Amino acid sequence: MHTTGKMDWDDLMSERHYDAWGVYRQSKLADLLFTFELNRRLAAKGATTKAIAAHPGLAATRWPENNLTGFQRWMMKTLTALVSQSAAMGALPLLYAAVDPNAKAGCYYGPEHDQRGYPVEVRAGDAAYDEADAKRLWERDEALTGVEYEVLAVQS
Repeated sequence: MHTTGKMDWDDLMSERHYDAWGVYRQSKLADLLFTFELNRRLAAKGATTKAIAAHPGLAATRWPENNLTGFQRWMMKTLTALVSQSAAMGALPLLYAAVDPNAKAGCYYGPEHDQRGYPVEVRAGDAAYDEADAKRLWERDEALTGVEYEVLAVQS
């Protein structure tokens, strides 16, 4: 979903216009921008902590029933039943990124066949690697939350 996401810098919190799928796609892109920026900042400070991103692919969970209505709910339930992997398989990329010592800092892990399969390193969409957007998001996050991580500050 992040590959079709776009950062709406003028309405980052969707206060003027809310589109559920647009906000979801933007949030997935933001997750990656933030993770890759965090990893750059950790590496610049010589930290041994790793920032790693992961996605579950299409996993059979109750997400459609709990979050959608009408045609979208029916469509996602049907699609999930036809092509998804189990929730346990969907959890593997996240577990791999979290606990496997071979998981590499600054990388992105997901199912080997895009939406299903065992975890492998995958390439995110180009927008996720935009360092200027990642820095901009980091600064906006700090302003919005009031939390500044001075230990990870970069020299301008």
